[in-house]
Amino acid sequence: GLRDKFTSACAMEEAHAQVPIEMSVESLEKFCREASRYFFDEFGLISHQLNSYNDFISHGLQELFDSLGEVIVEPENDPSKKGSGGWKHAVIKFGRVNLEKPAFWSRKNEADVYFKPKQARLQNMTYASTMKVEVTIQVSYLEKSDGSKKGNDDFVQKRDDLNQTHWVFIGCLPVMVNSNLCCLHSLKESDCLFVSGGYFLLKGMEK
Repeated sequence: GLRDKFTSACAMEEAHAQVPIEMSVESLEKFCREASRYFFDEFGLISHQLNSYNDFISHGLQELFDSLGEVIVEPENDPSKKGSGGWKHAVIKFGRVNLEKPAFWSRKNEADVYFKPKQARLQNMTYASTMKVEVTIQVSYLEKSDGSKKGNDDFVQKRDDLNQTHWVFIGCLPVMVNSNLCCLHSLKESDCLFVSGGYFLLKGMEK
């Protein structure tokens, strides 16, 4: 029955496992060459570099800003300086990160056009992306309630003075050639048949 078939299959597997695989040095070398060739044909030489960079721009950079938390700006309270608004302090929060594909302003087209690696190489420029971060600024101040003016115990209350969110330019991030952020990736083309990417262009030099 089914039990006998299962027992027979297990016995055959044990028998095969006990048989040593005889492979000469020549056969082993041939196997390694073929395995290496298939691997590099499938993934290429620099796939680990591209995958690492793509993971950073997709997840790592956002996680970096998320880890910063809130930045509290709280100046010292000087009672001698009287004025409207009381004692102000601010809280800065970082939100979404936006990376734009490399581009430059074209006077001819009067618009941003894609910036290709070969243009950065020929003009000694850095192939980089514009990085913007969503920043929320909350400003509030502390003031005494009317009860304190009547001789009662001081009661300090918080009042919101400003709460705004803006996209702020943080800086430029170098773009790895042929990564997901590279213009060549979306255009499905290459600067050269023999160039597979995996490097940066800083002031026209490959790094």
